[in-house]
Amino acid sequence: MHTLPRDPTKTFPRRGNPTRSPRSHSNASHYALGQVGVDSWLAHSLAQSVLAEIATAARPAGIELMPVKGVLTGHLLYHDCALRPISDADVCVRPRDLMALLAVAQRHGWAIEDFSRSYQKLVVFVRDFAVDIQALPGPPGLCGLTTETMFARSTAAHHPFGFHHRQPEFHDHLLLLVTNVFKDRLLYSSEAIWDDLHRAVEHPAFDPERFFRLVRETQTSSLAWVVADALCTDAPESRWTTVRNALEPLARSRYCQWVRRWVRGADPHPLALRLLIRSASDDPPQRAVAWSAAVAWSVERSTRRTLERWLHWEAGIAP
Repeated sequence: MHTLPRDPTKTFPRRGNPTRSPRSHSNASHYALGQVGVDSWLAHSLAQSVLAEIATAARPAGIELMPVKGVLTGHLLYHDCALRPISDADVCVRPRDLMALLAVAQRHGWAIEDFSRSYQKLVVFVRDFAVDIQALPGPPGLCGLTTETMFARSTAAHHPFGFHHRQPEFHDHLLLLVTNVFKDRLLYSSEAIWDDLHRAVEHPAFDPERFFRLVRETQTSSLAWVVADALCTDAPESRWTTVRNALEPLARSRYCQWVRRWVRGADPHPLALRLLIRSASDDPPQRAVAWSAAVAWSVERSTRRTLERWLHWEAGIAP
C-alpha cells in the first residue's frame, strides 16, 4: 500500500469548533472538570441508578446488559468519573434480547424515543434520562465484530455500577469506540470520546498486537486507520501514531484518501458521505450489507415520518 499523504499542520475538525487546536488528554481532564464538575458526577450517578432499574426489570426475562462508551470509560479510564461528561447511557444487549427488552420497556411505561429494526437499536427515557440500547457494535456491515462475540468474551461484573452486568473485553470495547467515531463521520463525535481513545492506548490493559489481530479479524483496517490518523493529527505525540503506522499496509489507500478529503474539505452531499462511510469494511460482501442497511434505515425513517404526518393530519394537529 502506498503511503497516504498527511498534513501535520492541520487540525482535525470537530462539531461546533472546526478550528479547535489539538490538546492532549491530560489537558482534557482539567477542561472536563472545569466545564461539568458536579453536573457530570450527578449524570453518572443517575445513569447508574437508571441502568440498575433496567437491569432489575430485564432480569426475569434473562436479559443481561453490557454498559459501553462513556458510562463505562468514565470508570475505567479516569480516576474520577466526573472527569468524563455524559449526556446519556449506552448499553449492548444480545440481538435475541432486543425485542424482549422493548416489551419490558412498554410494560414499565418507559418513554420509547426511537426504535430501529434495520439498525437493531432502541432508545428509551427512564426518569427523563436517555438510554441507547443497541444489539450491534455499530451499523450493520461496518464492523465484523458481533455483539454475540463481545458477550462471549465479556466477564460478569458487579463493580462499578453496583448491579450484575457484563463488562466487555478491553480491546473489543476499544474497537466499538473506534467504530462509533467513524460511524459519526469523525465530525459529530463528542470531545469526550476522543479523549477516551487517547487514554485507552495509554492504559496498561492495551496490547497493540492484540488490537491489530482484532482489527484484521473484523475487517476494519481501513476504518481504524482513518480514526488513528485523525487522532495523530489531533495529538502527534499519541501512541495512535504507532497504531496508524502498523495499520497502514492493511488499509485501502484510495478509500482512506477519499474519506480524509471529504471530512476535512468541502461539505459533501450527506447521502454520498453516508454511503462512503458505510463502505468502510475491508470485506466486499459486508459493504453490500452496510449499503442495504443504510437504504432500509432511510425507508424506515421516511415511512415513520409519513405515518406521523398522516396521524397529525387525522387528529387536526399541525405537524
